[in-house]
Amino acid sequence: MMHKINPGLFAQALTIPLMEEHAILTQVAGHNEDVLKIAPALVVTKEDIDYCVNSIDSVLATAHSFPGPFWDVSRRLAMNALF
Repeated sequence: MMHKINPGLFAQALTIPLMEEHAILTQVAGHNEDVLKIAPALVVTKEDIDYCVNSIDSVLATAHSFPGPFWDVSRRLAMNALF
C-alpha cells in the first residue's frame, strides 16, 4: 500500500522510528529505494551490534502492525502539507 501512495515512504517510515526511538542514524540508500544504510562507529562492541539488530527487529515488527510507523509518517507528511 505504501508503494502505491509514494514509493519513497516505505524505507523512510523505518528510518524515523530508528532515530527517534532508538537513536540509530540511518539513511535511505536512494530515491524510491527500499534499502537502509547504517553507519556504525568505527569501534563497536558486540553489545552495540546487538542493540542495533534488536532495534531494527523492533521497528520491523512494529511495521507489521496497524497503525504502525507507516501511518505515523503519512500523518506527519499530511500535517506538514496542510500547515
